[in-house]
Amino acid sequence: MIKYIIKGKITYKELQNLFKEMDSVKGERFWAHDIFHYSWRTKKQEEIALKKSTFITARINKQLIGLVRLVDDGVYDFYVAEVMVIPSLQGKGIGKELINSFIH
Repeated sequence: MIKYIIKGKITYKELQNLFKEMDSVKGERFWAHDIFHYSWRTKKQEEIALKKSTFITARINKQLIGLVRLVDDGVYDFYVAEVMVIPSLQGKGIGKELINSFIH
């Protein structure tokens, strides 16, 4: 069963594992490291972003399988910075549910 967590906490290691999963599909037109530019991100930068972003996470048995990262001003506005679902579970409505969880 998939558990969706608003304001979910994730670790640097979990995020790196998710990026690796995203890059695991061969033959795709765009690789995750090109789309999300994670090869440019330092550990220090990523840890700051993890603390200052709001995450909605999707997990199976505590394993991170997807996320939405929101960046906001704390009062009025926010934008969706990233949406990721591991390739083996894409097409099952997980990304849609992640998006719906903060719209409603």
